[in-house]
Amino acid sequence: VDGYGSVLLTDDANGPSLLSMPYLGFVNASHPVYQNTRNMVLSFEDNPWYFDGSYIRGLGSPHTSYLKVWPMAVAMRGMTSEDSEEVKECLDMILASTSGLGLIHESVSVSDGKDYTRSWFAWGNTFVSQFVVDAITRFPGII
Repeated sequence: VDGYGSVLLTDDANGPSLLSMPYLGFVNASHPVYQNTRNMVLSFEDNPWYFDGSYIRGLGSPHTSYLKVWPMAVAMRGMTSEDSEEVKECLDMILASTSGLGLIHESVSVSDGKDYTRSWFAWGNTFVSQFVVDAITRFPGII
């Protein structure tokens, strides 16, 4: 709210974030309020920092360029999902986002995998590693 009646509803790609609330232990992922929040966060219509392109789809951040998704946020989406198909989609998007380096970038352009920030982003690598372990624990055979 800016004092003139305007509001901006959004969530940032890093953590802690609204999307990460179940991960942080504040709420169960199936809670109706969290599900409504998740729907807003992962919505093109409701969140100006949610992007989709031919290369990747997910949350971006004002900290990086417009139309760039943070793979770390894709991992958080997967870790807070109860749907194996959504988790698999997140794993596939992350794998495709490494530009062949095998490392997680800070952010990646939605339409060009060679356009990224930070060729190696330790925080993102940590989140993705945790996501992979989480995914194979919750959904054996997903990889």
